[in-house]
Amino acid sequence: MPPFSRSDFRDLFPVLQYWHALTLPQRQAAMALSHNFQPPVHAFRNLSADLDAQLFESHADGRKRPAAPLRALLAFQIRLAEWSSTQRAHIGTVAVPKYVEAATTHAQRHAMTGVRIGSNPIIASGAFAKRMASGAFSRALAESETPQQFLKAVGGWVPDGGTFATAEHRALREWLRLATPKGNATRLFDRGAFAVPEGSIKPEALAHLACGFGLAMPVLLADTLLPAFTVLAPGKAADQKPANVERKAIKPQESFARPYLLDDIDTWLRALKAEPAPVLGDGWSVPAAHQRRVAKELVTLPRWLPEEGFAAEARSAAALWMIFRLDLAETGQAKPGSEKPGDARLRIQPAGDAWLGRTRKEKAAAVLGWAPFRGKGARSGGKPSERLAFLGDAGARLFPAAAETDTLYAWLDAAFASLRAHCDWETFLRSASEKANPFLADADKDAELAGRWAAWESAPEEVYRQLLSHYAARLASLGALAFAPGPRG
Repeated sequence: MPPFSRSDFRDLFPVLQYWHALTLPQRQAAMALSHNFQPPVHAFRNLSADLDAQLFESHADGRKRPAAPLRALLAFQIRLAEWSSTQRAHIGTVAVPKYVEAATTHAQRHAMTGVRIGSNPIIASGAFAKRMASGAFSRALAESETPQQFLKAVGGWVPDGGTFATAEHRALREWLRLATPKGNATRLFDRGAFAVPEGSIKPEALAHLACGFGLAMPVLLADTLLPAFTVLAPGKAADQKPANVERKAIKPQESFARPYLLDDIDTWLRALKAEPAPVLGDGWSVPAAHQRRVAKELVTLPRWLPEEGFAAEARSAAALWMIFRLDLAETGQAKPGSEKPGDARLRIQPAGDAWLGRTRKEKAAAVLGWAPFRGKGARSGGKPSERLAFLGDAGARLFPAAAETDTLYAWLDAAFASLRAHCDWETFLRSASEKANPFLADADKDAELAGRWAAWESAPEEVYRQLLSHYAARLASLGALAFAPGPRG
């Protein structure tokens, strides 16, 4: 279905008042009418003269058909029925996605969510529906002082490609203020619902802007067959306090707290001592196939640890990162005088040999001096990109570059620092990703950043959940985080 246009609302408003005057049986009968001339339907035999004149056209032989305005309204009603709930219209998980699919274009969904053109259209539709249902576009309007700020927040989209100037912006903000005194509400769809005191913009134009910008959604009231609209109130930001992360306590059993990163580094160094590892053309990247081969030799962790972040390949990448930081290995040519990139090898250095002979206490002190987490000395100097590399996902780019800040890691530290007893891991992850999420906090401050999230084809909650898992794996690798099996294993 094409998106709504100004002409849709201009044609609808004149006949809506007459539709409201019909009884429910008459509305039901009208929904079954064809566009052709036919014998008068019994439900309409006793209509008042004004209703009959506005709703029907008469043929010379006495047959009737819906007038053009009524035909437009009936077509509109059919469209509403496709995405409205079977019960009284409301914002839900079914109606909004259906509405988005039916009443918006690919261009609009890509622009207002930041999804790259050509990306999976399902991703764009889901991101659009989520932002719309949460009132993100209404919040952007409420917080924008100028038309330019609002258009930037919604990706520059203007319904029908028209102009959006100060008068439209002022009228739209005034309409939103009047329409949302009690939050989300469902109201009858008519000209008066889209009128503002100033009168600087026509109701049909205002309705077009409100629906086109995702501030309102037309629906069908199933119990009355009346068209209505649901105001999408400005959504409130999630609870952005790490201290409020929910935790469900579990009884610790077979607690695992061991700096296994030290063992992983030892495994890598012994492998390099036995056979130097090939490196790629950049001079330091070890092929993934070789990393997987080394990962098979890493010390086995308890099977009940979380899968994400604790996988052998992620551990292998983190160990290799630390080996480079500690200068325990170097890249050199396999044969003197060889200039072929494929002959470059990563080999253990004398410092690496000395490392293998040091005590675990000495190794732990050396690793903690370079671990890119908050603290004193070298630990506080880790750049965000280095911290991400240490997490084992340097090449994955889990989130937009604009979100890769020191604040992000401060939130991670705060979330884990508050863990003083064993808690349910899934409960912790779910609560932290939904409530104490710095990505969402930054998106609330920067509407442009919020639009970029969908371009990464993952929601901020999903990315933060994954980052929490990887961060937990690295904390556990330093012996700073303990795990225990839950009640059900």
